Parts: sequence; C-alpha cells; structure tokens
Amino acid sequence: MKQSIRLTLLIVWVGCAGLLAACGAPAPLPASDTVKKIQVESSPATAAQDTSATAAGTQWVTAPMISAANGEIFRLADYKGKVVLVEMMAVWCTNCLQEQGHVRDLHQKASSEITDKVVSLSVDVDPNEGMDQLKAYRTKQGFTWDFTVAPQAVAREISNLYGAQFLNPSAVPMLIIDKEGGIHPLPFGIKTVDALQEALKPYL
Repeated sequence: MKQSIRLTLLIVWVGCAGLLAACGAPAPLPASDTVKKIQVESSPATAAQDTSATAAGTQWVTAPMISAANGEIFRLADYKGKVVLVEMMAVWCTNCLQEQGHVRDLHQKASSEITDKVVSLSVDVDPNEGMDQLKAYRTKQGFTWDFTVAPQAVAREISNLYGAQFLNPSAVPMLIIDKEGGIHPLPFGIKTVDALQEALKPYL
C-alpha cells in the first residue's frame, strides 16, 4: 500500500515538473543572487557615479568661503569657465592625505591641458576643525592648491544633495564641477593619478 502511494506521488510530481517546463516557467533565483543584487544597487560608489546636478540650483556653490591660502573670501562660482576638482576631507584623515598626494602629482605631472584648465579645492567637512588647524596642515604638507573649511550650511546641503557619505572623509568623497556648472560626483575610495585624469578628460 505504501509503495502504491509513493508511486502515485512520484507520478504527480513528475507531471507537474513537466507541465512547468512546457509553460516556460522561470526558475527561481538562488537566495545568494538576490542578496548580491541588493548590495550592488545600494553600493555608495555606484550611487555616486550615477548622480549629477547643476551648480546653478545649489546654494553651496555660491556660498562665501574663506581661503586657507590667503584668508580671502571666495565662492566656487568664481571659477566659472574652469574645471574644479573638489575633495571633502579632514586633517586627521589618512586616506585624504594619500589622495592629496595624488592630486599634487596630478598638477605636477599631468599635461598642460589639465594643469591649465583644472583648479583643485579641498574642503574640510569636520565641524571640529577650524581654519588655523587647516592652515597649519596645508603648510606642513606643502600643498599649493586652496583649502577651506565648509560652513555648516554648505556641509548640510552637500549631505542632502549627494548623501551623508560625502561628509565621511575616510570615503574620499570627490566631485567635479565642469565649465558649465554641472556637478559630477566621483566614485568613493582613493583614486590614482590616472583615474583622476580619466575622470577629468570629458570636461576639459
């Protein structure tokens, strides 16, 4: 009797499997694939690559900031017609220091096409750091481009527009402002000189 029941169940199961195959029913994705898909879609680097905006619609680009190089007030909008490479950083951040070495090499070793058209700016987004500390850091490291401390309103808007990760210096957040004012966030993480050059080329 038990064998008869087992045989009947086996026949039903085979019949159902054949019917599904004939109808072309897709096989369910393994659980691991679903997890991978979610991880890719929520990847900060991917999100940064796909984000772009226009500087005309952002107040932080026209906000007054103080130069650590000379103490003068400037606005990012003052660089209209130039390509601006902006780095969010902090004095304590070792990843930032490594990236700044690449920025220095970019300006020293890159072609004149890049050095003549690109302006770099490092923006300190740590609310616990001040201008005196930033000036001392810039002088100690021998960097020649400008540094500034982000006003609270500027840091808040950057976070709202591009995500809270842009206020995490260790993620090495950077963006490019093109000649027309378009804003193009770069992938997070340390970027080599070659990677920076490739990122800048479309906007020169």
